[in-house]
Amino acid sequence: MAPERETADEVDGRIARRERNRDAVVDAIMLLVESGELEPNIAQVAEVAGVSERSIFRHFESRDALVAAVIERQLEMVRGLLHPIPPDGPVGQRARALVAERARLYEAITPMRRVALRVAERSEQVADKLAEARLWGRTELEQVFAPELDELGPAERRDLVAGLSTVASWEAWNVLRAHEGCSVSRARAITERLLLRTL
Repeated sequence: MAPERETADEVDGRIARRERNRDAVVDAIMLLVESGELEPNIAQVAEVAGVSERSIFRHFESRDALVAAVIERQLEMVRGLLHPIPPDGPVGQRARALVAERARLYEAITPMRRVALRVAERSEQVADKLAEARLWGRTELEQVFAPELDELGPAERRDLVAGLSTVASWEAWNVLRAHEGCSVSRARAITERLLLRTL
């Protein structure tokens, strides 16, 4: 007797379950990381997601692919925190707007960024995601401070962009918040002052 063929509804249902399980795994990792687990193990992820450990790797070919999917999800979530900053108006106003935006962003991504930095040492896929994020940050700085940068020669412009990228980076923010003990408002004030001095 020939095996019964799946109906379209059964196929759609299976695909929907797969997507739900995949989303549950990503959500579980985000929840665990935000609660302080820098590198949650597969058993923890499976328990929180409500799936079997074996099924996790039906959805993700490796642990690194899983972390990359989590980073991608986080990027989707934080895009709502980002708003275009026009390159006109007083430079102080633009610097303030950029620092306010970066503060919201960095506060939202810090737990996952710490995980990503650890994983990036062994995962090209995760390292590429971090490189994309750095490129986005650099490009935004070049757009926001275009009037100031356009007055410079190539070498001076390159150095100024490098300095601005350093001052406005997550790494600098993390030093202020985690190592210098700065509140968000104090870290914002310091970053804004440094940006303006660098400009």
